[in-house]
Amino acid sequence: MGVKSPDTKFRAPGPMHQARWMAKAIYSIKVWLFRSLFKLTARESRGLLRLNIFLAKIYIKFWFQAPVAATAPRNDLQLLQSLHSYPDRDISTDTSRKIAGHLWYLSENLILLSLFDKQVDFTTKRAILKALEEWVGEKAPPKRVQVDMLTIKQKTLDNFVSKSSRNLFSMLGIPDAFLSEDPESWNSRDDFKAAEAIINSLVVTNDHAECGVALIQDASQSGRFRCEEQLPYALNSVSLTDVIVLIGIFSQGGIAVTSGRFHAKSAQFAEDSKQTQWMKAESGEEEFESEEGEELAMEEEEQANKEEEFKSEEE
Repeated sequence: MGVKSPDTKFRAPGPMHQARWMAKAIYSIKVWLFRSLFKLTARESRGLLRLNIFLAKIYIKFWFQAPVAATAPRNDLQLLQSLHSYPDRDISTDTSRKIAGHLWYLSENLILLSLFDKQVDFTTKRAILKALEEWVGEKAPPKRVQVDMLTIKQKTLDNFVSKSSRNLFSMLGIPDAFLSEDPESWNSRDDFKAAEAIINSLVVTNDHAECGVALIQDASQSGRFRCEEQLPYALNSVSLTDVIVLIGIFSQGGIAVTSGRFHAKSAQFAEDSKQTQWMKAESGEEEFESEEGEELAMEEEEQANKEEEFKSEEE
């Protein structure tokens, strides 16, 4: 740091989807590290310092732990408790309110994921099992739990458990016979190991959704679609699992794939785009010719004319 090197270059931040908040966090840290190289107002310096302290003390830790399904309930609870006690009250209030709207994993339906969290002690797991047998809860528990931030410091995982929490095992087809045994014996049971393997395979972050949203936005703003009906047709032509890995769709007259596989419909769609028909709305009322199809047709016509001229010259 502080030493100029001709081999080192720092590029200006490029475009990023607004859902990718971690990218903004990284840029914020970079700006602070290189603050001596450009002018910042006093207000900007204070704001960057407050933000970067929050990132270092709170956000980065929980961001790295977020993808693990088994730790999701504990992480959400600990994050809320950390935000509530954060000394910067403006940041504490705003972030607590924001996170409070995303507490799926503290709901009665998903709280039992914490039984597979290795950092939850046996005493807490026994308390969860007791609440699972005793607390009735709601007949139709909400998908996102509502919490009182004034009492969040006193909350423990078992406070969010009810009898209906057991539905998680039936929904995922997970064996639950081990629940009748003491948690200390679970690691030696085959049914617990099978259930743990299923839980560990779950994806609890929304990266795929964010990629899909960014892809759709880029596609809709690319100018490749002549009317509103074309975009839904294109999306329906590609399978849901493949749409998130298509990068630069319809850019440069083709479909570029960086990873994943083509669905049968997307392969057919790619073939159609090379011919005279570009795409057709789902209603089937109108067919649209693609620029690629028009160019291809013109090339074929020119080639046919040249062949005819060549034949006539030979005759």
